[in-house]
Amino acid sequence: MFATLLACPAVAQQDGCTVSTANVHEHIGATVVFCGTPSTLHAPRPGKVKGDPVYLNFGGEYPHHTFSVLIWGDVVGKQREKLVKRYSGKALRIHGWVKTYKEKPIIYPKSLKDIEVE
Repeated sequence: MFATLLACPAVAQQDGCTVSTANVHEHIGATVVFCGTPSTLHAPRPGKVKGDPVYLNFGGEYPHHTFSVLIWGDVVGKQREKLVKRYSGKALRIHGWVKTYKEKPIIYPKSLKDIEVE
């Protein structure tokens, strides 16, 4: 029973948000659980942009956003339109490694399982 009590807080912390739009820039190079609602979501027509990405921008509209999540077409698959509806205006929990692109923090999810609607 004692071991079970000790394990519970670690699991709860692991499932919780570790960064937000306000502090994600402090975690470059770390694996995090980011929580936030996208300011904008952009899914260019397939074939229009190399890699067929879907962009989720947080903390303002592009190019004035503070953080992005870029989901490549091979991760999105045939769920492109569903993702736009599923993620627009929703609070999201995103698991991933924070990198930088043009001096802004960005996460490239490896799987759609890395993004949860809260």
